[in-house]
Amino acid sequence: MAYKRLTDLYIDIVEGKTDMTAISSWKKKLKDVKGLTKQQVQMLSTLPTPVITSLINQVGMIVADMSEGKGSKPEPFEDGYKRRVVPTTNPEHKEQGYNWRIKGKKKDNLTIKLYKTKPSFDEFKKQMRRVAGHEFG
Repeated sequence: MAYKRLTDLYIDIVEGKTDMTAISSWKKKLKDVKGLTKQQVQMLSTLPTPVITSLINQVGMIVADMSEGKGSKPEPFEDGYKRRVVPTTNPEHKEQGYNWRIKGKKKDNLTIKLYKTKPSFDEFKKQMRRVAGHEFG
């Protein structure tokens, strides 16, 4: 299997597709990483096992940071209000007299809170801060 990036090799290692105890297999797999020259593979092959392990762990932290979306700006409350305050479509909610809801950020089917009338922007901000307290608190 040819790896396009060193991070692909790391993902295989984390998922258990690669045996971490056999360092010689690591060295063989380095040849499959696209973008590495023969000289770079030779240099990496000469590194001791703890250094290679440390390198892979650092690559893993970079991959984790990228997958979490670090570096991107958070959505402004104004944009979130326009996008997330929506009329409810659930018949059970309508029976109870609720006509509006604040939907979840990543999961549209998730409802943060139900309202009988459209919530104000201040109420939306209050609920976003409350939810953030659960997430980060």
